[in-house]
Amino acid sequence: ARARNDLQWILSTLPTLRPQPFRPTVFRETVRLECDTSDLNCAGYIVRHPDASLSLPLPLFRPLYPHERGFGSTLRELTGYLHSLQAAHAVRSLRDQHVLLLVDSLSSVFLLAKGGSQTLDSDGRLALMLATEELFLAALEIGCTLRLSWLPRALLHYVDLLSKRIDRHDFS
Repeated sequence: ARARNDLQWILSTLPTLRPQPFRPTVFRETVRLECDTSDLNCAGYIVRHPDASLSLPLPLFRPLYPHERGFGSTLRELTGYLHSLQAAHAVRSLRDQHVLLLVDSLSSVFLLAKGGSQTLDSDGRLALMLATEELFLAALEIGCTLRLSWLPRALLHYVDLLSKRIDRHDFS
């Protein structure tokens, strides 16, 4: 019954969709973010931005919330990318920008290229699919294009160190 309802929805929605190019144009990035997430923190560096008043590279950092620390590594990485994108937008608007996220998680790059994953987590949820959708929805709400590219961890040295930073004054 659900499959039939889904098919009816697709058939009713299909005529309203605009034609899409078979191969989307890949734009040269105007904003470049380096991102990494460790077991405890997510971090990013804005290394390219068209706003000349920004002193680059500009670090972005946030500790992971306790519930995020229990995520698998790929889900933590996606969570970190989302927070880095949102933090970069909060610093300077990313509207109408072409954002390139440089990351060291090859599985995340493939995951976003596929549009998500059908793998269920221990709670029976599609956590990776939801995180992928959330990242694309954030880019849509911001009004930017988003592309991920893999770099070896050795080339993302500074953001890797920042993500591993420990707050020595947190006694909670």
